[in-house]
Amino acid sequence: MSDDPKIDKYAGKQEKEEERRQEARRSASIFVEVSGFDRHGRFFSEHTATANASERGCCFRLHQDTSLNALLAIQQVAPLPDSSGRPVLFQIAWMEPMQEGTVVGAARLHGETTWCVAFPVATESHDPRT
Repeated sequence: MSDDPKIDKYAGKQEKEEERRQEARRSASIFVEVSGFDRHGRFFSEHTATANASERGCCFRLHQDTSLNALLAIQQVAPLPDSSGRPVLFQIAWMEPMQEGTVVGAARLHGETTWCVAFPVATESHDPRT
């Protein structure tokens, strides 16, 4: 537990999100550039780092005043050699205000993420009795 109840609230929310997810998320600090439009329709571009990532989403802190469901272009600052290096389209799935900025959970809409993190391969369990 931390001294900041907002962080503890976020940690509880993250645990509930983990229960609903069908894919593995990994704690990962990946430096990214996030671009989009704020609540006032002004374009922004901000450098930040992910707190965690999965094949289809990521979580990070954003200082811009954006809105739920906003579209964002996310690009790794130092892409892997085998990636295109192009931005990938995401949509804000949830937001949690913090003391400085907002913690954002974003879901990939289009493009391919090539995070520098290995994710486990999903395996189906087969019951030999069926």
